[in-house]
Amino acid sequence: MGLNNPRRPLEASGTSGQKVVLNGGLNLSVLDGWWAEAYDGLNGFAIGSGRTHTNMDVHDQRDGENLYRVLREEVIPLFYQRDRDGLPRGWIKRMKRTIRTLGWRFKRQPHGDGLYSEVLHPGRGRRFERHASGRLI
Repeated sequence: MGLNNPRRPLEASGTSGQKVVLNGGLNLSVLDGWWAEAYDGLNGFAIGSGRTHTNMDVHDQRDGENLYRVLREEVIPLFYQRDRDGLPRGWIKRMKRTIRTLGWRFKRQPHGDGLYSEVLHPGRGRRFERHASGRLI
């Protein structure tokens, strides 16, 4: 499980949550940044509804209450509800949905890959042609 609870709208790139997805984990996050776009109600858990407040004390109080509510009412019961084999089937179902609905969206190259390729490894991945003289261009 990945827990991400920054103050909205201060979410960074979201790569830590995206790594959780690719490892079969579930996210528990505020609805900001990538999670606001990716969360479908069944592929992880949301802290609150995405509402913000200009008073940070009110904002933090709401997020804290919503975090404890989702843990108490959704996360913990789903994880500890086991079948006769001792497996949390509902949790596993949600993990599979997460991989199915989000894995393909976040498997691409990391940010800055173009910079990595062009600056640190120039020519890597390029197609070369042979000049009439025989040298590669």
